Amino acid sequence: MSYFFENYELDVRRRLLLRGNERVQLTAKCFDLLRILIEAGGSTVTKDHLMEMLWSETHTEQSLTQHVFMLRQVLNENSKDHSFIVTVPKHGYKFAGTISPRLSQPKTISANTDAFHAYLKGCYLFERDNFEGYSSALECFTEASELDPSFAGAFSGIALAYNLLGAYQFLSPADSFVKARGAALHALALDPHDTTATAVLGAIALFYEWDYAKAEALLGNAASKGSDELAVLDNLAWISVARRRLDEALERAERTIEAHKSSLHARATLALVHQYRGDIKRAIHDFEAIRDVNPEFYLASYYLGSALVEDGAVEKAVEILEDVSRHHNFAQVHSSLAYALAVAGRVEEAATIVERLREAHPSRYVPVYSVAIPLVALGKLDEAMAFLDKGCAERSSWLVFLGVEPRFNRLRRDARFQSLIRRIGLIER
Repeated sequence: MSYFFENYELDVRRRLLLRGNERVQLTAKCFDLLRILIEAGGSTVTKDHLMEMLWSETHTEQSLTQHVFMLRQVLNENSKDHSFIVTVPKHGYKFAGTISPRLSQPKTISANTDAFHAYLKGCYLFERDNFEGYSSALECFTEASELDPSFAGAFSGIALAYNLLGAYQFLSPADSFVKARGAALHALALDPHDTTATAVLGAIALFYEWDYAKAEALLGNAASKGSDELAVLDNLAWISVARRRLDEALERAERTIEAHKSSLHARATLALVHQYRGDIKRAIHDFEAIRDVNPEFYLASYYLGSALVEDGAVEKAVEILEDVSRHHNFAQVHSSLAYALAVAGRVEEAATIVERLREAHPSRYVPVYSVAIPLVALGKLDEAMAFLDKGCAERSSWLVFLGVEPRFNRLRRDARFQSLIRRIGLIER
């Protein structure tokens, strides 16, 4: 999404402010301040709301005043000519410039101030990139949709949240992708140009419908219209991975990084592509670099553990996965830990984790894919195949990666595994 005002462009996805073709240097807080004011569509945003959105920690009004001053300097506003950032005495601030959004992007502005503020909060929470963040964002987007039923952006937010909760196996396919599809179709009925909703439908075609041609068409169409949304570009790379077109996957993952240099998800995708291409050392280096940037981004640790096992550094993998499992109680993490323990010869510990996964609380979804992985390492291949068959019946999202996932290599010559690959619509090469 980009917003244009006078000779400026605010590129929200790439977090850039451009003056003509020149990049304008902005601090992260100033960028977010400008984005919130612009997306308010000329409405006044209160000081309390701005401080809540910009600082999760202790903050003062002085901090906000300072950032408004800094932003005005960047925009070349003097004390007598506040043509962009206008102070509303005793209330807050509003953006007074003439805004022109890129027409091919979804309508992300609501006339209902409360709905729009709920939407903005959802966008902020969404950036946490974990189960809690997606779930909390979903609540905010749902609130926004109830406050303004004509707000397309709220429904595409709901669709994206449900899609990611399903794609990362936090919710069952039926509880996530079906609801994501309904919200995405509703968003498109309100705004046919909503590329986020289109991207969600493409992801659903990949991870749930297993219709790879449809996924390619939906996402490719959005990209051809100039969309560089992360949801579009990242899923194009995942399609190539699933279909084992790894050179193409590399090109697409690198393009995603170019458009979203700060996205840890995009960098994790690129590292995984390197791993699947056989460049395990590069993958390990990249996963470690992501963890250095944000140790709380658990997916990097999850992926790193798998890569280290493949590289033979099993004890180091166990150490990392034990640490992340203490802070992130997700099936994928426990699955990778059990697999690493089994490879390390710590069979009883691995088997105990597998039993816990099997007996998980009914309210917590445990993807059968995650149970099958350590069963392979434990040599229980028939049980692993039984779980994969069950996953096929429930359309478990990560089954699309069976063709490249190295932890299933012991099953590759099994006729049952080959049959499963074909049922998913993939061809083992």
